[in-house]
This record gives sequence, C-alpha cells and structure tokens, in this order.
Amino acid sequence: MEEELRKHFGCAALKLEIALGKPQVDTPAQRKLRLENQRLAEAKADMVNDPFVKELQQQLGARVIDETIKPV
Repeated sequence: MEEELRKHFGCAALKLEIALGKPQVDTPAQRKLRLENQRLAEAKADMVNDPFVKELQQQLGARVIDETIKPV
C-alpha cells in the first residue's frame, strides 16, 4: 500500500504507518447513533411531560407507547 501511495503522490519519501487501537473520538457512525439516541430520549421526555398528554392520561386513561415515539 505504501508503494502505491508513493506512486500516486509522486513522493519517494512517503512513509505509511498503521496503528491499531481504539479511536480517541467518536467515529462518524458512533456520533450519529449517539445523537439519534439523544433526540429520541428528548422526544420521549417531551411526550411524557406534555400537558395535553397528561390530561388525556388522567381523563381518558390514555397511555404512551414508547416504541411509537419518533423524533421529528
């Protein structure tokens, strides 16, 4: 791989080092998942704390089904 990169960039002094290990920061996929989970948690909290939803629960026995809540 190093040789191919040298050819591609035209740089004989190029040196490639690969180190295995755990990333110091979130990967893009991890960041996306964390943000999606955060948005879902906020949407659930908003639904549970909504005055209209609370009124429906008290007056009509309505219930919130967590699996149906989706952030917008």
